[in-house]
Amino acid sequence: MLMNERGLSADGHKGTPMLGVTTTRGRLLSAGLFISLMMMSAAAAAQHEQKRGDGSLRLEYQYLRTGAFADGSDEFDIGHTDGHTVLLSLSYALSDRLTVTGSLPWVKRRHIGPGVHDPVLDFSAYTPPDLSLIDDGNYHSDFGDFYIGASYIANKGPIQVIPFISFGTPTNDYQFYAHAAVGKGIWHLPVGVAFSYSPPFSEFLFGWDIAYVFTEKNLGVDVSHFLVNASVSYFVTPRFAPRAFIIAKKGFRGLELPRDWEPDFFFDDERWYRHDQIIKHNYVNAGLGFDWVINDKYQLSGSVFKMLDPEQVNIVELAWSLGITHFFSAGSN
Repeated sequence: MLMNERGLSADGHKGTPMLGVTTTRGRLLSAGLFISLMMMSAAAAAQHEQKRGDGSLRLEYQYLRTGAFADGSDEFDIGHTDGHTVLLSLSYALSDRLTVTGSLPWVKRRHIGPGVHDPVLDFSAYTPPDLSLIDDGNYHSDFGDFYIGASYIANKGPIQVIPFISFGTPTNDYQFYAHAAVGKGIWHLPVGVAFSYSPPFSEFLFGWDIAYVFTEKNLGVDVSHFLVNASVSYFVTPRFAPRAFIIAKKGFRGLELPRDWEPDFFFDDERWYRHDQIIKHNYVNAGLGFDWVINDKYQLSGSVFKMLDPEQVNIVELAWSLGITHFFSAGSN
């Protein structure tokens, strides 16, 4: 029997609930988002005897609005950026334990206000390889970073243990020197493990996963970091489960603004051109979401979140998402 993303069976009855993670729980950035996608697929398989050929196809819309830059102690007005993302993802079971997943986002963004990144006007001594301006107040769109990954269910039952690995890379040479950029233009390699627990005779489901994300180095700077996610879901009905979640990104390497540009504050070089690729970008996000099993083939999910502890990152002012998942099984139409 095909299980949905919250561990509900196709007829709406709760089996052993699955891992309490979702693509919409608050991490609208690529690495954490893709980890969530893999965990949904793997955890669904852990709840029933999934066979080769079972899987899911998901279409999701995400809105993200960011504002001031926070360095950890102060905030700086740089205008605001609006982002719209349509994410297509697919999972496929190679066995009852091994699942592969892929995702591809299409991103449309614009930046309004001060803090414009103009590669022509911002540099004179250094010449950037890409001189295109996209922080012009208009929307610009492109494909973002493509991710592929695999997860393996090491332990099934009320307590699940699911190791995973994935790889994300830019789909093209998009402009990354911009607030309205669709990505950072570097590859990511998350390696981690996920856990979930469903207490006996309880409608609660607890999920937790941790990953270390290896990243591409630029100018000798390593911004590899930890991603930690935790969530709790409660099954109000067999088909509907609200949830609360928190996600934290923490890197101990990477540069900091303005500290690593003091005392001369020289920005006319490649280091400033690539500052988005070499700054830490730490944060804690928290939010609320829901999962609703429409029928045995479809599930609707959504969430909103707030940034609680921004450090070296643009503050998220508003973020929400809505996605629908279609489940298929080997031998079904």
